Amino acid sequence: MNIIVKIQANLSSLTKVEEKIAIYILNNLEVVINESVQAVAKHTQTSASAVVRLSKTLGFNGFTDLKLQIARDLSQPRFEDFSEMIEKEDNIVTLINKAEHANQATFMKVYRLIDAKIVEAVINLLEQSERIFVVGLGGSSIACEDLYHKFTRINKNCIYNQDFHLLLTSLAHIEVQDTVIIFSYSGKTREALIAQDYVKQRGGKSVAITSDPKSPLAKASDFTLLIPQEEKEMRLGAISSRFAFLAVSDLLYLGMAKNDLEDVTDKLYNTRILLKKLSQ
Repeated sequence: MNIIVKIQANLSSLTKVEEKIAIYILNNLEVVINESVQAVAKHTQTSASAVVRLSKTLGFNGFTDLKLQIARDLSQPRFEDFSEMIEKEDNIVTLINKAEHANQATFMKVYRLIDAKIVEAVINLLEQSERIFVVGLGGSSIACEDLYHKFTRINKNCIYNQDFHLLLTSLAHIEVQDTVIIFSYSGKTREALIAQDYVKQRGGKSVAITSDPKSPLAKASDFTLLIPQEEKEMRLGAISSRFAFLAVSDLLYLGMAKNDLEDVTDKLYNTRILLKKLSQ
């Protein structure tokens, strides 16, 4: 996992002191790798113990370990924010190149941020679930429908409806052996929180796919899969988040398929044969 992306994604969940140190690190990456823990503490007007504590919060043994990871990450290409890349004067060729660059950047950030242990735990949960409900509105609904189609093709009992009222009707019958996957970039969508609260009351499990680890959705979920926080409040459509959601949902689908590959191959073949009849 890329530490630069990880720090950016977790800023909102840090304490005020940790956030102050984290912002200093992000703004001075090349300087920090040559500084002592005491120097960073002095620059941030904090303490050496606070710098070490942040390092451990981010999953490292100490500040030296953190610096080594930053040095490794700095050797990798860094990417711009898509929302700040396009300009009115861009021609179509330039626009194509920038879109390619931005989409590649999004996927790169997703895979660097993803926690393999959590993905594995979610896949195990889904395999043990009787039914899988998928919830998401607006731009998130694209990823929901895609995952619903994928699971249906391999005969997983997946339930999704773009009409949220109809989806709630189905969700009303959720049981303890069922799981709901909720897509929400902000983690604060009212409808998503209503669905999650009901699932919790019924004893079902919930998986949040969101950008904010400190959001109400993430806090109340059994598992949270994070996507990068890279879209501004005033954004030109849910572009980055859409690709991020699709990347994570593909991992869940591939993980489910991998664990029963022979049977999945047969199911996909049967699906394809039946669909071919439409063109005959």
